[in-house]
Amino acid sequence: NLRGVTDYVETALPQEDTGRRPARIEIDAAGNYHDWVLESRLAFLEESEHAWQRGETRLVRDFPERSTRLEAGDLSLPIAGFQNRRPMAGLSFGTQFDLQPDRAFQPAGTREFVLDRPSVVDVYVNGQPTRNLRLLPGRYDVRDFRFGNGVNDVRIRIEDDLGRVGDLDFGFAFEPALLAQGKHQFSYSLGFPSVANGDLGGYERERTTLSGFHRYGLGPALTVGANLQADVDQWLAGVEATWAGTWGSV
Repeated sequence: NLRGVTDYVETALPQEDTGRRPARIEIDAAGNYHDWVLESRLAFLEESEHAWQRGETRLVRDFPERSTRLEAGDLSLPIAGFQNRRPMAGLSFGTQFDLQPDRAFQPAGTREFVLDRPSVVDVYVNGQPTRNLRLLPGRYDVRDFRFGNGVNDVRIRIEDDLGRVGDLDFGFAFEPALLAQGKHQFSYSLGFPSVANGDLGGYERERTTLSGFHRYGLGPALTVGANLQADVDQWLAGVEATWAGTWGSV
């Protein structure tokens, strides 16, 4: 993809210049060779001190069957706990859940219900009415209805256009930080911090940096993890646990 813009000003205020403005061009390119993808960005800023500027460049290989991604080059690191989000160049390997959009990686249980006829649907969360909806026939997911973090008792009362009434009960933990039981989430990266240095950028090669975390769904309502971020000047290590209970999340 190539995007460019330049303006021409015919008339302007006395203190402003007329004529053509400096051009700005951005090149966003990617190529795929046997599932190895090279991504890069390049920008041209006319009349700038550094006219050509290189953006992030990386080599990527996805493994959809395992929901993992391998990257080499300029990295955008995921973080956990008190880790700092730092741009760096190096090698990274970690989970990428959106490679399998048809699979659930958060605790779920039974979440769907099917309407055969147009119906009025009342949603109760922990005994309190939260939504009143008129829905067409189709398949619906309980996660589409808002409710608080923690373990929720969800009751759905359905009255169709023929007057028939039925109730569905769901009970499950909802907490964005939770992983489904037995699921892993991790990211391990090793490289050098990026620094702004003229047109091509630069890296602090004397500051080798390690950044990583690993999280595991120990149960449907409990996720634990550990993380580490270290360079020659500073080490940061942490552990975490997220639990969703009746009264909310801890």
